[in-house]
Amino acid sequence: MIIMKNLFFSVTLVLLVNSCTSNPAGGDDIAGTKNTVAGNISLDINNQPERAYVWLDEFKIGAYSEPDGSFSLSIPPGLNSNVDGFFKLYFYVANYVLNTVEVGIRNGEFIPNEAALGKNGKLRQNIVLEQFLSVKTMVSPSSVTPQYSGDITIQSTFKTTNEDTSTIIIPNSIGDFLGPVFFQNMNTGQTFSFEGISLETVARITIGSSPTERFVTFSFNSLGLPTGKYRVVPVLFIKHQDIPPALLDSIDENLDFLGNYFKIPLSFEGGDFEIL
Repeated sequence: MIIMKNLFFSVTLVLLVNSCTSNPAGGDDIAGTKNTVAGNISLDINNQPERAYVWLDEFKIGAYSEPDGSFSLSIPPGLNSNVDGFFKLYFYVANYVLNTVEVGIRNGEFIPNEAALGKNGKLRQNIVLEQFLSVKTMVSPSSVTPQYSGDITIQSTFKTTNEDTSTIIIPNSIGDFLGPVFFQNMNTGQTFSFEGISLETVARITIGSSPTERFVTFSFNSLGLPTGKYRVVPVLFIKHQDIPPALLDSIDENLDFLGNYFKIPLSFEGGDFEIL
């Protein structure tokens, strides 16, 4: 058997092996390997995720998808280079059902034309995630001038989109009130956080198919926001399905910290607000 090796500047090692079959776990019968897997993710509702998280088990590495749903995940050279077999590739958006596929890996590189992986390091099929929890946010009024002196009311509506129930946890909340909310400037990405009430209580709410509403009201003058277009994002944590702890840790080991909140991929509707 003749093996030709070419080492490129991108540190991608391509092995061309003659007369090979496709067993990822043993033998010298690998047709070709690469260290990158790529594909596309879409949502059954809202079509494309703003951002989904892709995570490779055993290797404990992850990456976010692009706004168009495309993603690319590479195994760093030398990471688990002696590990062979089939491993789960996870696709995570917090209010969508966790999805997985299996990919074959040998010597730290993906094996084309095995399991879910097609040729050229691309998944055979697009990944579609199914929503289980709908989150809709409305801001009233939705636009104001800097001279406005009234109140801003933010209302979020939650309901499940299947026959199951789901649990949401809202920090610093009590009764029908939302907890902290973020105003994210759509042009600069800068975020401003506000709380309607200063409490250390935590609301744990069971959500079903009937809408559940929570709200908070601010005096506009107390916000002190510059002019611009904003997305208003309520802070909530979803407890519904078993997510591998290592997946969440790979995003950040302290996701409960508000400063890390935007690292959690969550798809919701509405929340538009503008200061003219």
